[in-house]
Amino acid sequence: MSVTSGTIFQDSHLPLTIWFRAIWQVTSQKNGISALGLQRVLGLGSYKTAWAMLHKLRRAMVRPGRDRLSGVVEVDATYWGAEEPGLIGRLTENKTLLAVAVEEDGRKIGRIRLSTIPDLTRATLHGFIAASITPGSTVRTDGFASYLDLDGYVHRREVQTEQPEGEHVLPRVHLVIGLLKRWILGTHQGAIGEAYLDDYLNEFAFRFNRRTSASRGKLRAKTALRAGLYARVSTNDQQTLPMQLRALREYAARRGWTATMQVKEVGSGAAQRQMRERLIEAARRREIDVVLVWRLDRWGRSVADLLATLQEFEHLGVGFVSLTEALDLTTPAGRAMAGLLTVFAEFEREILRERVRAGLAHARENGKRLGRPLTAALHADQIRKLRRSGLSKSQIARQLNIGRTSVRRILATPPRKK
Repeated sequence: MSVTSGTIFQDSHLPLTIWFRAIWQVTSQKNGISALGLQRVLGLGSYKTAWAMLHKLRRAMVRPGRDRLSGVVEVDATYWGAEEPGLIGRLTENKTLLAVAVEEDGRKIGRIRLSTIPDLTRATLHGFIAASITPGSTVRTDGFASYLDLDGYVHRREVQTEQPEGEHVLPRVHLVIGLLKRWILGTHQGAIGEAYLDDYLNEFAFRFNRRTSASRGKLRAKTALRAGLYARVSTNDQQTLPMQLRALREYAARRGWTATMQVKEVGSGAAQRQMRERLIEAARRREIDVVLVWRLDRWGRSVADLLATLQEFEHLGVGFVSLTEALDLTTPAGRAMAGLLTVFAEFEREILRERVRAGLAHARENGKRLGRPLTAALHADQIRKLRRSGLSKSQIARQLNIGRTSVRRILATPPRKK
């Protein structure tokens, strides 16, 4: 089985390095990138290849089982498409209908959900609300009749004509709709087909919902973060320890971080790193916000070990920075590099498995017996001789210094014919 099976790389003939560059381009740019722009940056010969890569990445942006919106949520519908002369109100012939849900976060905007819908019937709009919003939440809508009889939610129906002059209903959802249309017209020049519009909506929601995220190393820049510094040297290279700590302290000072914990460790790469474990425990107790290391091999014993700790830090919301490799998981580029490490770890494990299988096959060809070494079986003839002499199984086991279970097993097995 290929290490790319079950991933967006499956069945792709492009080198993984091209994919990694594409991921970096998508994650490092605030407004994303068009297929034409990606083709130009990667030097691809085909526009269709760049387009297909982007759509695979957009589908991967939707997390299975993601949480629905909650609290107070504004819901409205809008259109995407060219102007249709002669049609008024909500009538349309060729435009695409979009449903939009926006979570309130005080006076600000929280998370959003977007989807194309086939019509504006009650069943369609109620279905979108059920799929996007947690039951029991408060749903704010305009006075459109299809929102009536909304079960399982607190429904606040607001009619624009009943509002005071200068006050607009659903201000957050209208702002999101405006930003969405500006993004489509700007980044993609409006050239989006209806069949693939949901993929673009997923990308917009993915970017919008993570604009202020503190997860995946995207830490709060305005907060004085607590940094844990880790320096390690081998037994024969202790003179670089002060240099590592000095560089780590200077980096933390430039970023405005407070070095609340400094850990020094001396030992070989294979040894158990007790001081590193102390730093990880501090991260688990939320005593530090970011870990600084001099070099990746100073931290991880292998790619798999490095990846495991980085994944734990991601889950804890703790950042990670390696100075020598310029790996900073508080930036989009650093998070893309962490994705590369995932693939490299899979390759490392596959290489180890291949080496083990090749070694076992070579040993068998040379007639070497595999498995546990023979112990009691070497005494099989002597065990049977002692048994014929009248000794009990326990006495035989004590005399030959082997287990009674082994004695019973050998006596129950017929001797081989010579």
